Amino acid sequence: MPDRIRARYVDGNLELLDPLRLPDGCNVLLEVAEESPDQESSGSWLLDLAEELHSEHPPERWENRPTDFVRHKKHHLYGHPKHPDD
Repeated sequence: MPDRIRARYVDGNLELLDPLRLPDGCNVLLEVAEESPDQESSGSWLLDLAEELHSEHPPERWENRPTDFVRHKKHHLYGHPKHPDD
């Protein structure tokens, strides 16, 4: 998943509000979305994240999920055999 980097636009330039750990000369893709001043405190960032996750993992993909995942997590995660008493 791409990182979200906050920046401020001043005099035709973007000032990053958080440092980036990228090598010099690295190409990046910038998607511009205006952030309201109270967006962070209002929690709308959480709704944005939920929408993004929903688009990446639509409900159709959940139809084939295991219904016994919690009970047999070692089986589903690591391939261990299922135990009837688990």
